[in-house]
Amino acid sequence: MAQVTSYEQLVPDSQAAMELGGVSAVTMWRWTQDKKLGFPQPVKINNRNYRKRSELEAFKQRIACQE
Repeated sequence: MAQVTSYEQLVPDSQAAMELGGVSAVTMWRWTQDKKLGFPQPVKINNRNYRKRSELEAFKQRIACQE
């Protein structure tokens, strides 16, 4: 689980899923488990998952370059 060390924008998993083409919660979980994929690790707050905006944008750039 990732830690927030400064003031970073956090994106809830539901919003991140929509930004990634409407993927399911199970897909987000699978991507999180696959370390080779490099999907941003969650930041847990009150038992909910959030992703760092900067890491999410970097991931979207990487997958866009592969297409």
